[in-house]
Amino acid sequence: MKLICKQSDLANALNIVQKAISSKTTLPILTGILLEAKNGALKLTGNDLSIGIEKSIEANILEEGTTVVSSKIFGEFVRSAVQSTTAHKPHKAHANIICNRYGIFFVFPQFTPS
Repeated sequence: MKLICKQSDLANALNIVQKAISSKTTLPILTGILLEAKNGALKLTGNDLSIGIEKSIEANILEEGTTVVSSKIFGEFVRSAVQSTTAHKPHKAHANIICNRYGIFFVFPQFTPS
């Protein structure tokens, strides 16, 4: 999954979707946010089995895909990315994220369900 989006749009969408994330759960997947990149939009979904919130933002989708990220870690990263430039070397088990004042560029690894 590869995409480019505005940091402010992503931060606002995360704030909305994180309201559905439970901090105390026995199912670790419920602490994550589902990211789906397709058709020119990034859809974020949070769910705690009793309530689900979806929010879509405009994005330049370079490669479609779906992944789940930690709500807390990803949210903190996106909020702190304002006006900073960060580059991480790609690795097959990690996300490659580049931030600058123009936006955020993501490359998430693809995992094949087995």
